[in-house]
Amino acid sequence: MIPFGFLCMLATSLIWGITNPILKRGATETQQETKGNLNFLQLLSKLFLNFKFVLAQLINWSGSVVFLVGLQYNALAIAVPVTNSFTFLFTEIADQMMEAKSLLEIKKWMFNTEMLLGVFFITVGIAVCLCA
Repeated sequence: MIPFGFLCMLATSLIWGITNPILKRGATETQQETKGNLNFLQLLSKLFLNFKFVLAQLINWSGSVVFLVGLQYNALAIAVPVTNSFTFLFTEIADQMMEAKSLLEIKKWMFNTEMLLGVFFITVGIAVCLCA
């Protein structure tokens, strides 16, 4: 059976990994729409009127809550690198899937040698953290 703390780290990473590209796109779209003609407060108000950005931000914050719950079951020295490694992996996967125009592009990217090598090294790093 998989420990609850590990599931919390995995859930946090998945939530953060999926919402990171959405937040990046929302912020970039808002910045391009305004063309830099707004001050900081106007830009913030424009961002928070963007429904997709606000929803993604709320979901991202829920990942932080899950992370804090998971810290009750994991040491900080293990939780942070494992969560960050998985988040990096899930962010890359989500970003590539959002940019892909077809299923064939996703297949080419997923079975790319560099991608598989990166996944291998992330897995080895996580295994070292968990076994140490």
